[in-house]
Amino acid sequence: MAKVGIFWLYQRQIFGKAICIDQGVEAVSGLIDADDNHVDVWEQLLITGQLPTELTSFEYQDVPRGRAIFSQKQHKLIVYLDKMLINKESKQTITKFFDVLHCDVIWCRDSHYSTTPDDIDRLFLDF
Repeated sequence: MAKVGIFWLYQRQIFGKAICIDQGVEAVSGLIDADDNHVDVWEQLLITGQLPTELTSFEYQDVPRGRAIFSQKQHKLIVYLDKMLINKESKQTITKFFDVLHCDVIWCRDSHYSTTPDDIDRLFLDF
């Protein structure tokens, strides 16, 4: 069964935290998500030495990332991610990380996960 969680993808290497759907939380009706955030998981990966050495001086938001949640209604995994990761190779890596075998995936570009300076600037135009 597919998993939910958060991830980063750097030079064809994926890291993050994926958990079984039955261990997730239903914070929004019908959507199963991991109760993790990128800030805390990045720190855990840094402390435990699971980040590539060249990333130890980076902040969590500097590396292309995303989140996978499960829609019970659609019986599909929904992956929100940086637009830089919407390509065949990244999708294959992500589906493998989240053990996606028997359900469809909806891929959603999300500016919240963007690492592109122009996209980040647009997020703060209203402030």
